Amino acid sequence: MSKDGKSLPTGRVRRTARVGSVIGTEGARYAGTRAANVARSREKGSEALDTRHVEAAERMVDTLGLMKGAAMKVGQLASFIDTDFLPEEYRALYQDKLASLRSAAPAMPWEEVKHVLEEEWEDPVEELFEDFDHEASAAASIGQVHRARLPDGRAVAVKIQYPKVAKALRADMQNAGMLMRMAKALAPGLDAKAAAEELKERVLEELDYEYEAQNQRAFARAYRDHPFIYVPEVVTRLSRSRVLVTEWVEGVGFD
Repeated sequence: MSKDGKSLPTGRVRRTARVGSVIGTEGARYAGTRAANVARSREKGSEALDTRHVEAAERMVDTLGLMKGAAMKVGQLASFIDTDFLPEEYRALYQDKLASLRSAAPAMPWEEVKHVLEEEWEDPVEELFEDFDHEASAAASIGQVHRARLPDGRAVAVKIQYPKVAKALRADMQNAGMLMRMAKALAPGLDAKAAAEELKERVLEELDYEYEAQNQRAFARAYRDHPFIYVPEVVTRLSRSRVLVTEWVEGVGFD
């Protein structure tokens, strides 16, 4: 259950229906705007269509943020694509809307976070940490991150996988058509077929946090003593298949 009370849809039919609904609604709104543009000047018609693009992105972001999984990853991919189909003054706003899917998606509430953690650790959170922020520092397509402090004083990042997101991801992987429709709706310049294939190949790997921990340890060793690249150390004793704990390191985003 998300903070706004809407549950994560996990079945293929429900997820397809949710995406189809928002795409259909936006298609109808675009048609209405174009019909109204017949009576407008070229300048006013262009402004109305640009506004419609931004409003559509906002509604799509809201939908994908609640769906999580591969559907949301399509939005994340689209946020990196050039928006040449929009006038320059609208491009940053449009991409900012999509970029929010990379770290500022709707987070699951603390009660659900705590349930996942204690299922994985089989111990109360309070016995393992000096303190634990109940609010997520970041939330994305498969999980969210909380800041915490170990009894020895170390600050750590705790990444928790959303309950049922594995089922949602597998449903998305069975429906490449849905993914391609979303990609085309969000970023006409994105190679929708290639994006769907890339997601199919890579996204299920992201469900295995133990595999991610193994890779992170390997990169940490490879980049040890590098002048400007630092890979946070994994706290192995607290990392599980749905929980990844690493040291907390402040950094800067790629954008």
